[in-house]
This record gives sequence, C-alpha cells and structure tokens, in this order.
Amino acid sequence: MSHEPDLLEPEQKTSFKMDVRLKLLLLAGLLGLVLSHKGFIFPALVFALSASFILYLKVPPKKFLLRLSQPLLIAAVLVFIKSLSGKVPVLELSLFGLDFSLYREGLLEGAKLAVRLLAAVGAVSALSFSASFPEILSGLASLRVPKSLIEVSLFAGRFLKSFSEEARNIHSAQKNRLGYSGVKRSMNSIGILAGSLIIRAFDQAQATSTAMLQRGYQGGVHLYKKEALEKRDCLGAGLLFAFLLIAWIKLP
Repeated sequence: MSHEPDLLEPEQKTSFKMDVRLKLLLLAGLLGLVLSHKGFIFPALVFALSASFILYLKVPPKKFLLRLSQPLLIAAVLVFIKSLSGKVPVLELSLFGLDFSLYREGLLEGAKLAVRLLAAVGAVSALSFSASFPEILSGLASLRVPKSLIEVSLFAGRFLKSFSEEARNIHSAQKNRLGYSGVKRSMNSIGILAGSLIIRAFDQAQATSTAMLQRGYQGGVHLYKKEALEKRDCLGAGLLFAFLLIAWIKLP
C-alpha cells in the first residue's frame, strides 16, 4: 500500500534544523526583496539558491518540477501578455487566425515578472519542504498572526487530504467508465467532479461543526510551545539576510 505524505509532517524529512520563526522572517524579508527588485539577476539568484536548498533536502526533482508547473504556465502567460505592447517588434505570430506582434520592451518586462514569480515560488517551496504545516502555523502564532486565521488554516489543511482522496476516487471511477474519452465528456466529468466536491465540502463542514460542538469545542487551537531562539540560528539567519540584502543592492 502506498504511503502519502501527511500534512502534519514536513514534505521532506531532513537534517536541516532552524527555528521556524526565523524561516518565516527570512521568507517575508526575501519576498519583499524579490518583489521590489527591478532586474533579472537577483531574482534568478534567489531561485537558484532556493532550488539548491530543495535539492539539498533530497527532494525528488520531479516533485519540485511538479510544484513549478502551474507557476511556469502563469509566467508564460504573463510574458505573452506583456510582449503585446512596446515599440520595437521582434516576432510576428499567427494563432487561431489572429496575427500578433511581440515587442522587445514587453518581452523584457514580462521576463522580469516571470523571474520574480519563480523566485517567490521557489522560496515558499523551500519553506514548505523543510517545515511541517503545524510548525509553520505555530511560528505564525508566535509572530502575532491573528488566531482566527491560524485556526481556519489548520482546519483547511487537515481536510485538504480527505478532499484530495475523494477527488482521486471520483476521478478514478469516471475514468473507468470512459468519462474522459472525448473533449465533451471530459468537460462534463470535470463539472460533475467539481460539483461533487463542493457538496462533499459542505456536508463535511456541517458534520465537523456538529461533532466539535458536541465535544464542547469553544475555539482556540493548541500549538507547539516555542522556546527561546538560539543565538547561533539568529546569527546564521542574520548573515544570510545580510548577504541577500547586499546582493539586492549591488546586482542590476
């Protein structure tokens, strides 16, 4: 029987140890630097560092590429949309009977947005591969994030796996009945799948609410108690952020 990863555990077990609060602060600072930078090189450096760290955690490359599949599609759409405006045409395309001209200025601007997007996704992926979901929520609670948001996130994370299994079962049943044998039947099957999951979500929410009220639930989530930060971890995180800040200032 195949074993699927649990949301209560980190996505990849590793010997790398650092307080999750420092990881969250580093991530917040790093995202700020990436989104505020106007060039190519710094976001590319951040993405390279994030990818190297993920590979250091011995994450299968296929799993990491799967995580990047949707951001890559979004990045490609951004590049295409931005390339439709500019002054210097570099390429002409004909798609579905429509003619498009791609411009150099738009391509450069779209490429900058795409690199920043991939760098941000890589940084967030590095955090998710190195810390479990409850650890991240516990760190957010220590950083004074509203408790209501943490509570909703915890419940959402716990039910995500059950809904994923439900969607997999419905999809398998539809596939066995040739529900994806054509474009029209595939669209109908996807609609049925989405509707079934929505109904399942409402039913599960009602059942969970009733069960929690019967057990005397009055709000609040018990998370891990955090100890004082170690000086070595703080020094390491500070040096890393200082290096990234210098790179943000110096790199074009």
